[in-house]
Amino acid sequence: MVPSRVIQASEIREYIFCPRSWAFRQRGIGPPPEAVKHQEARFTQGDRFHREHGEAVCRAGQQLRTGAFLIKVGLAVIVWGFLTWWYLSSSS
Repeated sequence: MVPSRVIQASEIREYIFCPRSWAFRQRGIGPPPEAVKHQEARFTQGDRFHREHGEAVCRAGQQLRTGAFLIKVGLAVIVWGFLTWWYLSSSS
């Protein structure tokens, strides 16, 4: 027996969250305009949050790379200074 249509995961999620909403959507009845407006505002807020978070993660990565570079340069200067001191003190 072949099912007449495929049930999507989003439908199962909607049914579990609110069976009444799922039933309305099956009959072609959409949410009221104020609910759509509220949902769009939440989506916009979520998009903004994710964009800002992504930018913060990128900045943190750049700071880590910059810090690692500065540590390497600092260690190179210390090693160079030590070797210079050692060379000069051994040749005297």
